[in-house]
Amino acid sequence: MCDDAHAQHGAAPALAQEFESALKVPLEPVDSVELVSLIDNVTDAFMPDQGPAKRIGLRIDARRPAALMAEGWSVDALIAEHGFAMLVTVVKGGRSRRLLFDTGPSPDG
Repeated sequence: MCDDAHAQHGAAPALAQEFESALKVPLEPVDSVELVSLIDNVTDAFMPDQGPAKRIGLRIDARRPAALMAEGWSVDALIAEHGFAMLVTVVKGGRSRRLLFDTGPSPDG
């Protein structure tokens, strides 16, 4: 159950000020924003090849050494980091700008 216990005691505003950013970024109105999800922590091993995209699928014949496995090997499956990437297109006054918003745990990713 949700209640206003923190608000009644004044704790919430103190926490908000403690974590509030010192940098204020003024935002301008725009005509449109388009977000295209490039990756969002999802892998579908059953998805077939489509156009130029070739997928590894469920190949159990491809093996790789795995010292911790009982047989000494494991299926050579896709190895990737979790991440989140969006292609952002902003339109204002007939002009468009694009930027890639990409996050992930490694600097090399």
